[in-house]
Amino acid sequence: MIQFIVYAAILIATLNRADTQAPETGAPPPSTRLERTLGEVTAVDAGTRQLELRTDTGDTITVLTDDKTAFLRAQPGARDLAGATPVTLGDIAVGDRLLARGALADKSLSARQIVVMVRADIAQKHEQDQADWSRRGVSGVITAIDPGRQEITVEARTLNGAQPVIVSTADRKPTFKRYAPESVRFSDARPSSFADLQVGDQVRVLGDRIADGAKVSAEQVVSGSFRILSGAVKTVEGGTVTIVDNETGRPLAITVGPDATVRRLPPEMAARLAMRGRGPGGGGPGRPGAPGGGQGRRAGGTPAGRPEGGGPPEGGPRPGGAQTLQDMLERLPALPVSELKPGEQVAVSSTKGRDPAHVTAVVLLAGIEPLLEARPRGAAGGGETLGLAAGALDMGMGIP
Repeated sequence: MIQFIVYAAILIATLNRADTQAPETGAPPPSTRLERTLGEVTAVDAGTRQLELRTDTGDTITVLTDDKTAFLRAQPGARDLAGATPVTLGDIAVGDRLLARGALADKSLSARQIVVMVRADIAQKHEQDQADWSRRGVSGVITAIDPGRQEITVEARTLNGAQPVIVSTADRKPTFKRYAPESVRFSDARPSSFADLQVGDQVRVLGDRIADGAKVSAEQVVSGSFRILSGAVKTVEGGTVTIVDNETGRPLAITVGPDATVRRLPPEMAARLAMRGRGPGGGGPGRPGAPGGGQGRRAGGTPAGRPEGGGPPEGGPRPGGAQTLQDMLERLPALPVSELKPGEQVAVSSTKGRDPAHVTAVVLLAGIEPLLEARPRGAAGGGETLGLAAGALDMGMGIP
């Protein structure tokens, strides 16, 4: 379902071009206002020539078709309808993604044109995107920005250390996307630009490595400003976990939605991470071996992310085949929120929202007590003092 939403913007752009590239049949009178409805097919009734559509806003719409309705099948990622092929109502199945245009009245739409993306096509495109990002993707934390050269320095982190990579955005005029405040969905990401990038941002870049791999010519840049918090669980009510923030001592409400990653560190893994945090190269800012941050344009937050749609494999690049913390967390079993107990400590990564008393979880990690015990004396317990440095809970940010 997530990858279907990721291609929604492409579907909309595709249908926007439909007027000039695919003539309609049976167009309604000029006085009729045409509406567009996007969603997932939940039912098909061939007898009445009707479709039931669950829109991205959660509404249910009945799509009415007749012999004048034009049906087209578009490929995920297509920027126009040049390669679209005619189909029929019988070719549409439950789970397909479609955009219908026609006269909307109440909860029904009399469709003049339907553009469909077949579920199997979307899944195949998703796999292709995953493979492309696995081969040519770079992810990490921005440590320096050079506006003159239109370059950023990205520190790609692994459990075995950090690798600086220069990302050039001057050559290919890449597309930029940025996570919206208070949202962990890539479908909510907004068009962005080089000027929006900040030191401390988590970024994921698709492009070709140059020479020895120390430089990348970017095609796509996805960025976000995230933070890591920690605290003791106070209450758990449905999908809301309230903690007492270790840094402020105040209650913090955490919304844990279906897109959040919830895991519990096994004791042995937590012990290893705590030991790594105590020694040189432990990874926390201000400790030996921590990133210096470079000379940036402006300070950013502690980031993390969450995979959406056809995004790159979790954990980003793996220099030297090193396994990342993200890889390890992804293999752990999902933890039901209801199993969290009052008093136990959790770490939460989230986007930077407007309400300091409420966050939406990207990742919620339990079993962090050994990390708290290993933190420097007097530290408040935020992500940077848990040995969870910038990007440590990056579970992979998505791509278009």
